[in-house]
Amino acid sequence: MKQLSLITLLTFVVLFLTDVLGEDFYDINTINTIEITFENSNWNYILDFLYAAGDEERLIGTAIINGVRFDSVGVRYKGNSSYVANQVKNSLNIKLDYIIDDQKLDGYGTLKLANVYKTPSFVREVLSYEIIRKYMPASKANFIKVYINGTYMGLYTSVQSVDKYFLKNHFASNDNVFFKGELADGTPQNNVKVWGYLGEDSVTYYNFYEIKTDSGWKDLIGFLDTLNNSPENVEDVFNVDRLLWMLAFDILTVNLDSPVNFGHNFYLYKDDTGRFNPIVWDLNESFGSFSMLLGQNQGGRSGLNLIDMQ
Repeated sequence: MKQLSLITLLTFVVLFLTDVLGEDFYDINTINTIEITFENSNWNYILDFLYAAGDEERLIGTAIINGVRFDSVGVRYKGNSSYVANQVKNSLNIKLDYIIDDQKLDGYGTLKLANVYKTPSFVREVLSYEIIRKYMPASKANFIKVYINGTYMGLYTSVQSVDKYFLKNHFASNDNVFFKGELADGTPQNNVKVWGYLGEDSVTYYNFYEIKTDSGWKDLIGFLDTLNNSPENVEDVFNVDRLLWMLAFDILTVNLDSPVNFGHNFYLYKDDTGRFNPIVWDLNESFGSFSMLLGQNQGGRSGLNLIDMQ
C-alpha cells in the first residue's frame, strides 16, 4: 500500500512539473506559425469595413496553427494608432472558439497578434512582458509568423489575452468584478484624470472604463472614492504592492502609454480578498516610443530624446 501511494505521489509530481515547466503556445523560445484562410478574396476590405463599423464583428475563416486545424474561427482587426485602413499588416484578434465552443489551444481561446507598430527591433513588447512578469501577473508573449490566403504577412508579436483563463491562473477566480481602462472615442485626452473619482453616477465613468462583467460599477466607484478621498484605507481596496511594481516598471521603461501617464492600457480585477489588482496591457510603446504626452499637441512630437525620457 505504501509503495502504491509513493508511485501515485511520484506520478502526480511528474505530471504537475510537466504542466508547470512544459512549453506552451507562448514559450519564449518558439516562433509559432498561423495560416488563415478566408473564403472571401476581398478579406482585407471586409476586415476594414468591420473595424470601421466599430461593433467588433468578425470574419469567419479557418486557421492552421503549427499544423493543427481550427475551423470557423472569428477574425477582426484590432488596435488604435497601430491600425490603418488598407494597410498590408494590421494587428489581428483571432477568436478560436467564436463558433465552436471550447475550441482552444493550450487553454487559450483568443489570440492577439500585434503588427510591431513603432518597434523596428521587434523586441520591445515581448521584452517588456518578460520583465514585468517577474514582479506581477502579466501576459505571456512571443512571436508568430502569419499567412493569410497563402500570402506571408510577416512576423507579429503574439500576446496572451487577459481573459477568464488568465484570471483563473493568476487569481484562482475569474468571475469577480473586472474592468478595462479604455478611453472612448472623442474623449479629450489632455483632461483625463487617471483613476480619478468623478462622483457616484456610473455614467461619468463610461468614457474611461469598459466593464467586462455583468455588474461592478458600484465596486469600481467605491474603490476610486477610497483611493482619492481616504488614502489611509487604500490597502483595504487595492493591491498596493502590485501597484508599486507597475509604477516602477512603467517609469523605468518609460512606458508612458499607460496609467502612469494616460487613462488606458490596463485592467483592474477584484480578487477574492476584495482588493482590486492592476494588470498591465499593450506594451508596444514602452522604452520611450510614446510621443503623445499629456498637455501637448498630438502632432507636436515625433519621438522623445534622451533628456525627455530621463
